[in-house]
Amino acid sequence: IIYIDINKSFYDNIDYCIKKCHENGIKIYAVIPRIYREYSKKILGNITESILNTDIDGILVRSYGQFMSFKKYNKEIAVDYSANVFNKAAIGFWREEGANNICLSPELNIKEINSFADKNTEILGYGHMPLMTTHQCPIGTCDGNKEKDLFCSKRNNSGQYYLKDRKGEIFYIMPDCSQCVCYILNGKPLFLLKFFDEIINTAPKYIRLLFTNESAVSVNKVLGAYMDTIKNPNLQSARVKALISEMSAKGSTKGHYFRGIE
Repeated sequence: IIYIDINKSFYDNIDYCIKKCHENGIKIYAVIPRIYREYSKKILGNITESILNTDIDGILVRSYGQFMSFKKYNKEIAVDYSANVFNKAAIGFWREEGANNICLSPELNIKEINSFADKNTEILGYGHMPLMTTHQCPIGTCDGNKEKDLFCSKRNNSGQYYLKDRKGEIFYIMPDCSQCVCYILNGKPLFLLKFFDEIINTAPKYIRLLFTNESAVSVNKVLGAYMDTIKNPNLQSARVKALISEMSAKGSTKGHYFRGIE
């Protein structure tokens, strides 16, 4: 499954993306923005008309409200990790509602996951995790002369901005200038290749790779290495070794999978 965010690029390329995915036996889902309000329709367009009338396979929703909005359409629905699915009861609830796939909370550890997950669940295996979604964009507030209205002078600026804490840790700022919304990302990506022998034996069938601010070169590196490992978990290919070495030098996190919430 390929999940693709709804933005201008999505609308410009969706027909091509659907065609290429279906030619290769891959499903494609549209990802509803984390913040989707009434004014969002004016900015992003009417999703029900422009997307749900295409041959797209499904929708990834971030909340119960979004789920109920799109449930009536004849498309598969996946529930994102932001729904905080923590136990068997939550899985049962979403199954009864009609969810096709469910991404588990990244705050679970492997033991907890295996105690209730099934093959139609998903876990995150890579990505700079979003830590905050805010309308108070630091770029607009500190550098873009933003006042009370939407948008600032730095709208659609291609520069890389980040926050740095007192320990020197970096947190990337990823603006969505179409809606004047900002995401604060963990500077260290979740990266599980080094522990893949344990991850691949967990109950969920799906492992999601979350790409946000990576370059095309980086995306290909990560995809290639994970694909090599899935094909042969007992043998580290040259590109797997290279990526593990690169990530060790840059820094990464294994999330909560081996410790849970402290």
